[in-house]
Amino acid sequence: MSRLDFLKTVGIFSGLDENEIVQIEPICSEKDYHRDDTIFRGGQVIGGGDDARYLSILENGRVDLRFDLPMRESDMETSVATIKPGQCFGWSSLVPPYRYTLSAYCTSDQSKVLELKRTDLVEIFEKNHKIGYVVMGNLSRIIARRFFLLQDEYIKQAGHRMMRW
Repeated sequence: MSRLDFLKTVGIFSGLDENEIVQIEPICSEKDYHRDDTIFRGGQVIGGGDDARYLSILENGRVDLRFDLPMRESDMETSVATIKPGQCFGWSSLVPPYRYTLSAYCTSDQSKVLELKRTDLVEIFEKNHKIGYVVMGNLSRIIARRFFLLQDEYIKQAGHRMMRW
């Protein structure tokens, strides 16, 4: 599958036509990661993570988003989401203060990630406001979905703790 064909399947670009996606394709760069590689680190406090310079799209493999909390023995306790091919992550690159809030780790033997540099993407948004509007609308739905998944997990865990009492 060509990169352009792949980008047409990516949810964050849903609602864009081929001519609009063609404008995005040249700013994509590929990066390979291996199991346990850190893609970026989030902060424990607001503004404390790595500089969020890239919106990332998983092309193949698997990536976990996690809270890096001190004094935790198991990363499983801090996983927020598992990213699958075609999904984006690193949305903090498009939202001030442009610092990653979660950490991203490669959890498959190998993962290929497309990285879109924030400044290049914003330049496209400024030239074509429709692209920016559609992408940011899709991004808000992705953020809302992750929030609701996190909320559901919290409710399940709270219910489990109550049942033990």
